[in-house]
Amino acid sequence: MLGYLFISVLILLIAVIVFSRIILQKQFQNIAYEQIDDKAEMVHKLIEAEIQRLVQINKDWGAWDETYLYVQGRNPVYKEKNLIPSSFVTLDIRFIIYYDLNISIIYAGEYEPEPDSIREPDNELLNKFAQIIRNEQLRNYLITGVCTIINNEPYLISAESILTSQHKGPLVGWLLMARRLDLNPIMHLTGISIDIRYDDSATLCALSNAKEQHITSKWTEKDRICASHKFYDVISQKMIAVKISEINELMLQGKNTEIYIIIAIIVFGFLIFHALLIVVNTSILKPIVRISKQLGEIDLNKTTKKIEVSNYSKEFSLLAEEVNCMLTKIDQQKKEIIESENRYRDLVENAEVGILIDDIDGNVVYFNDKLAHLFGYTPEEFKKLSVEDYIHPESLKLVRIYHRQRVKGEASPKMYEIKGIHKKGYIINLEVNTLVLKKEDRIIGTRNYIVDITERKRIEEKLSIESITDELTGLFNRRGFFSFAEQQVNLSKRTGKGFYIFYCDLNNMKQLNDRFGHSTGDIMLKQVANILKNSFRKSDIISRVGGDEFVVLANEAQPESINVMLNRLKTNIEKFNETKQYPDVSLSIGYAYFNPNNSKTLDDIINIADKMMYEEKLKFRQKN
Repeated sequence: MLGYLFISVLILLIAVIVFSRIILQKQFQNIAYEQIDDKAEMVHKLIEAEIQRLVQINKDWGAWDETYLYVQGRNPVYKEKNLIPSSFVTLDIRFIIYYDLNISIIYAGEYEPEPDSIREPDNELLNKFAQIIRNEQLRNYLITGVCTIINNEPYLISAESILTSQHKGPLVGWLLMARRLDLNPIMHLTGISIDIRYDDSATLCALSNAKEQHITSKWTEKDRICASHKFYDVISQKMIAVKISEINELMLQGKNTEIYIIIAIIVFGFLIFHALLIVVNTSILKPIVRISKQLGEIDLNKTTKKIEVSNYSKEFSLLAEEVNCMLTKIDQQKKEIIESENRYRDLVENAEVGILIDDIDGNVVYFNDKLAHLFGYTPEEFKKLSVEDYIHPESLKLVRIYHRQRVKGEASPKMYEIKGIHKKGYIINLEVNTLVLKKEDRIIGTRNYIVDITERKRIEEKLSIESITDELTGLFNRRGFFSFAEQQVNLSKRTGKGFYIFYCDLNNMKQLNDRFGHSTGDIMLKQVANILKNSFRKSDIISRVGGDEFVVLANEAQPESINVMLNRLKTNIEKFNETKQYPDVSLSIGYAYFNPNNSKTLDDIINIADKMMYEEKLKFRQKN
């Protein structure tokens, strides 16, 4: 009898232990997989953010006037000023490559940290990049930024068209930048291990925004929990797998909990066995069955439910307390998981850019606090606004056109600029980067990253003006002259109307400085600038191209009008000299006519005028 009771109790205890262990392991495994899912998604977003940061740097350089002139061969100092080791270090860039429209390399540099130098990249790598740039479809991938593997290390690559700072053409070439993807900050931030390498699988998986589309598998390796997502590398034409893993602390804690439960159940069984020796009746089995049932009903996601064994012996109460302790620990672990999720949510809420998500009808379904603050509103105020309240009417029309194109699956710009309306009423310049959201291959809306670029636009405009203006006289400098003169050459060829180039040099400039001082010399340069302004039309291009040298482009001039223009200039010089307020002005003047039907270039005409001016200057020196 005792043997039968002992075997019965033992079988029952084993059943409870196995049943409890299965339930707990399954629950812990599900929670662990959900947690690794979220962390894999966070890694994906951080990598995507790094790609967008590289794309923005490339966009800024590609739309820089200095770059535009360099690719055209009109900025000889660009390389010495910008393509230096410190620029690579500051931008955290490893490769910079400039291509012209024929995909010929203008410049290619690879930064070597040791010994802090720039060398020419490997020819095989350059050829691979060139093949991608030539292919318009593949080039579009580079424009949005891609991840690849170079020398067994992950790299981010971006390509950008080279235009002026106003994003105007003509297109002169392409700029490719690449940086090494440093995984250490991401691993430090997330506390997980990350490994990026080529995958032999033939399965294609896009690096999309929906995690269920790019997370391909989850598994455990000993005491670690792992997940991976894959995407196609257009550079190597292979699949790349991003594998993340971390110590499965949840399962380890679950194993400890299992030990506690097993110990508790064994103790409980021991008590039951001794109780059965005293009272052999069926009522002893009831609390065991009840506990087993309650364990089966426990949901680790809702651990508020506790094991209840009222009206039973003290031993069952002790067992219930042990189990409830275990449930309390699970609840604490759940709170830790929630806190981890909140930290991830903070990454989005506290992002440095405004984020707006809308549905296919354009209705706003989510925005972060940064977006509201960007327009000067509190989140509560912004929630009550309609899009017409903070987007300029002209831009709103464009935004709606692009949105309709996206939700229909049509091509539309991913990144564009619009104007917003601040709460205080003034206009702000915004840059919008839009991603299409899909669910089960169906477009459900868009996510928009919005940045205030008002200050950047102001600085770009100021730098643009300063870069073409002579600080002393307020005239165009050499760069400004040639920028507008090239435009005039194109206009002249279209209209068939020529123009005159005047090359003027202020005589005795050195003697003026030696006799009266450099301050007087500066005043005389300003006076010459005023004389030229009064002698030519506002539509003419007047510039100071050297210390005492001035060049004027008199547009739409007839060949026979040269005497009229020279007489007007000489008359204004004489009027100035008659005032006797300053030393007399004397100019050596050379001129030449640009005929749009002739094969001579702008440089040829300038050289002719310069030579004539030099001859006039020699005559002046011989007379004086």
